[in-house]
Amino acid sequence: MRISHDPPLPWLAERELEKSAEIDRYEAELGYPSYDPHPETEPDHPERRFRRTRLAGIISAITLLVVALVACVLALAPRWWTPDESAFIRGHEGAYVYEHVTLNNISRYMIAAAISHEDIAFLTRTEAFEWGKYVGTAESYLGGDHDIAGGSTIPQQLVKNLYLTPSTTPIRKAVEALIATPTAVTLSKPRMMELYLNYAQFGQDIFGICAASWYYFGEAPWDMSLPDAAQLASILPLPSEARRVDTPTGGVYVLGPKSSERFHTDLARVTNDVKYLGSDTMMKDIGIKDDASAHAGERSTTASCSTMPEGVRDLLRENGYGF
Repeated sequence: MRISHDPPLPWLAERELEKSAEIDRYEAELGYPSYDPHPETEPDHPERRFRRTRLAGIISAITLLVVALVACVLALAPRWWTPDESAFIRGHEGAYVYEHVTLNNISRYMIAAAISHEDIAFLTRTEAFEWGKYVGTAESYLGGDHDIAGGSTIPQQLVKNLYLTPSTTPIRKAVEALIATPTAVTLSKPRMMELYLNYAQFGQDIFGICAASWYYFGEAPWDMSLPDAAQLASILPLPSEARRVDTPTGGVYVLGPKSSERFHTDLARVTNDVKYLGSDTMMKDIGIKDDASAHAGERSTTASCSTMPEGVRDLLRENGYGF
């Protein structure tokens, strides 16, 4: 259609439209293509759609393969590699106390108490978690319940501490599950417990069982009794609220009435569970066949935490404990 760019006078508007209509009819009779200000897009050819679909499939497959390989590498690495610090420790604001200790120098009571408190199914479960419970928790979160406490297994918590952040977003939880699944297969249960107890937070500025045993009780981690171990296990969900009892022999208490009630409830449950199941039986279930006392001769040459770390001594002085 040919339309003048100059606005017509009012009395010429009708005539201008008539002329445009005549020209359109004339061009149509001659077979001229009509002007379409919004031409339709070219129809999508089936072969073109197939190529696009195939390319998207290849890209998705490559992406999944890369993600799976990364997850397997992260799961396998701790079999031989012991990080100097975890992602949680690196993200801690301010000074902190941490010192690594080998599994041979950790009280079996402490291992049993941690399992009892955090993941009793760890004794018999072969996977990272139970899919039914995991899916149920995910559905609750997506349904609006963002105040879900607990539920993470020891493999999940280990992966979270080693590589991830404290957030509980669905994406972070999905990544956690993706890495925890091969971790439960590639790492032995004793190795998982060694790493877990070394990177767990036991106080505002205290990471790992080595620093925790010396700070709260003034004793090496291989010398802990069941009552002491149960107290430390019971502050795992409340590390920022845990405090040392102000006596030479030490002990643990937590701030706030609700936290204190939870602490004492957990303490009684953990103590009873370990007594009922038997720490020796629990250790055999996860593949630990001897007591920490069997490795006393190694303590001069290994990471035994046999003396109080200097950072713990400084923290005690800083908090006003002058023993």
